[in-house]
Amino acid sequence: MFYTTVAGWSFAYFYKELTGVFNGLSPEEIGTAFEIFLGSTGELIIWMALVVILGFFICSLGLQEGVERVSKLMMSGMFIMLLILVFKAITLPGASTGLSFYLKPDFSNFSWESVYAAMGQAFFTLSLGIGGMTIFGSYIGKERSLTGESLNVIALDTLTAFLAGW
Repeated sequence: MFYTTVAGWSFAYFYKELTGVFNGLSPEEIGTAFEIFLGSTGELIIWMALVVILGFFICSLGLQEGVERVSKLMMSGMFIMLLILVFKAITLPGASTGLSFYLKPDFSNFSWESVYAAMGQAFFTLSLGIGGMTIFGSYIGKERSLTGESLNVIALDTLTAFLAGW
């Protein structure tokens, strides 16, 4: 249910952005608008219900015609948005300093706490990937190799994480 709530927030923000609600607002004012939104139980329920209904509709179309088709479209769209954000980020003033910080490790800051945090992130990411692979793996055609598809998932996950750091 957490994801339906957050997806509802996303739809609400997308709608509010399209209708110009945030035009001319400072970041602080947008933060205040979010706090007001969180206090509006009725509005939150409407947006979450929209997500649940949309989810039921997509699932009613079946795995290949519904979930798989929508997943391909959404993942492609999110990757394109990521590329746009990366381009915007690396063209900002001071981006070279941030990239240097990101790409040149400072081992003096290395600790077991950072290893623990990295392992937590890796296990979270892998658990999502394994769930998806389990679901879609049962529908994979004979012409495709599960090992090859696993390597594709690993490569795309690593690329996406690396680009997200930019």
